[in-house]
Amino acid sequence: MLKKALQTLPPSYFALVMATGIVATASQLHHYDVFGNLLFWINNIAFVILLVLFVFRAIFFFPLLIGDLSSHAKGVGFLTIVAGSCILGTYYAQINKAFEPALVLWCFGLMAWVVIIFSFLSSVILKTEKPSPEKGLDGSWFLLVVSTQSISILAATLAPQFAQKETTIFISLFAFFLGVMLYLMLAPIVLYRLLFYPVTPGEVLPTYWVNAGAAAITTFAALVLSDAIKGNIFFSGFYPVVFGIAFLFWATASFWIPIVFMMEVWRYVIKRSPLKYTAAFWSMVFPLGMYCVCTHKLAETISLPGLQNISKIFLYLSWLAWLGTLIGLFIYLVRIIIKSSAEKDLEPKYSS
Repeated sequence: MLKKALQTLPPSYFALVMATGIVATASQLHHYDVFGNLLFWINNIAFVILLVLFVFRAIFFFPLLIGDLSSHAKGVGFLTIVAGSCILGTYYAQINKAFEPALVLWCFGLMAWVVIIFSFLSSVILKTEKPSPEKGLDGSWFLLVVSTQSISILAATLAPQFAQKETTIFISLFAFFLGVMLYLMLAPIVLYRLLFYPVTPGEVLPTYWVNAGAAAITTFAALVLSDAIKGNIFFSGFYPVVFGIAFLFWATASFWIPIVFMMEVWRYVIKRSPLKYTAAFWSMVFPLGMYCVCTHKLAETISLPGLQNISKIFLYLSWLAWLGTLIGLFIYLVRIIIKSSAEKDLEPKYSS
């Protein structure tokens, strides 16, 4: 059973770490400390377990892993490793003020980003046989943005702790503006796919929530980076631009959320598609938590308390989504165990 699970382990499973980490952060920001700490420790355990599983998969099923990495539909999912590690590191740095583990997670995330993003993009660019946009493109491609902005956020958070503060801020700015450019390149393509290609219920995936999540994390990256460069003699000139981008992308995230919500209603209510757990559902939890966090940060920055009510609503929604997805995961695992036991019982037994 473990062998088969490793063979088919979705590359995007670190979205569980992304989702749990950002909901933990959102809980702490709204002073639900007990729940935030509980989610934080759950997230540490999940991170270690998933990392071990991915290492074993790389060792024992390397050709399958390379096949997934070069896939238009699956390869981008590996970037959840980057975002998961950096979001966990951001919790360590911003909430716990534990900068050493945050630095380790940032270095790991940065190295993983370099390896994964260039391996994935070069492989899909150079392939001779490629799928059409309706088969190979969905919201998961916005993980290119999410992973890049997660590096920017943690770098800006850690910058005051480094002797080479300006170098770290430079890296954060580089990642931030690259993430913005990646979003501006991807958004028209994904919207074109949705507007001008047929959409079936099976193609309305939870990964389309990452459209909103990428805009929300860009907002948060802009606000964290604004704090880091404000008053800095080298980078203060970027402040108006970065802060303006923060509001632009908050508006963009606010635009996407109703659209993807209506897509979900169309699939599950109108078209009555069966609701079955997949790892992609963690990609729906993450944007809800990320929108809560970026709205909370924006409300503090522009001193607009009314936005905190919106942030709190999305906190509750992210709790419900996280708990519902966790229950779905447990049911899924129990069914696998029961099925494996039944198949084992049906195996012929030979006497010696």
